Amino acid sequence: KYGVGKMKVVICIKPVLEKYVDGTREGKTYKMNPYDMFALETILKKRKECEFNFQIVCISMASYSAINVLRQARSMGSDEVILINDPSFSGSDTYATSYILAKAIKKIGDVNFVICGEKSVDGETGQVFWQLTERLNHIGVKGVVEIQQIDNYSIKVVTIEGDKRKTIKCNYPLSISFLGYQTYTELINLRDMRKAMGERIEVLDAKTLDIESSKCGNIGSKTRVLKTKNLFSKREQKIIQGNLETKVEFIMRSIYRNKEKYER
Repeated sequence: KYGVGKMKVVICIKPVLEKYVDGTREGKTYKMNPYDMFALETILKKRKECEFNFQIVCISMASYSAINVLRQARSMGSDEVILINDPSFSGSDTYATSYILAKAIKKIGDVNFVICGEKSVDGETGQVFWQLTERLNHIGVKGVVEIQQIDNYSIKVVTIEGDKRKTIKCNYPLSISFLGYQTYTELINLRDMRKAMGERIEVLDAKTLDIESSKCGNIGSKTRVLKTKNLFSKREQKIIQGNLETKVEFIMRSIYRNKEKYER
């Protein structure tokens, strides 16, 4: 089903509430994590440039209410999208999440390499990538900003770490994590969008993945959230009167006040 014998790439996508993306809305609509969208766009663009084709499978551990994000990934050009969902997964931290994702990737089988975004805009931990890499026994390459070459045996990427820029070539299997995001989504064809909306999305649950209940959800998590704080505030528009010096002073005072506010 998943194209055995054909080079296969799995991209991990996290749906996030739109308020974490645009910071203005309080609704419960989900959008694709910008860091993951950058990874997806980059690999789709690279496939167009390659001399050979390969399969792109997007997976997402999420609720059914976020299924629109997977449909978006399908309409953008992914060959397969899979939802990973089970009531027992609720409350999973990064440790438990990496366990579940690794199980799903092994279930898909014959995966050459795995792609992750740098982090998610709602969690900002960036921990899942390394935990997933370890569970899959993959080589891990982080800070990827460009894919230079892909063939049946290896991938050549450019990475940035601090002030160092490197070109790295690795054989499969491996996992890579992109640095930052800069989305440049092309217009989605209406026909592709309609097709994606009408397709059935496969769901992998705990039973299908042979998940041990003691290793997922709140029970299998190693961390506990003691307190959360919302750092988003409603945007305000102000017109600053006066000369340049007055305007600069007003802006600096505003920045200082906001800094104190968030540090409390």
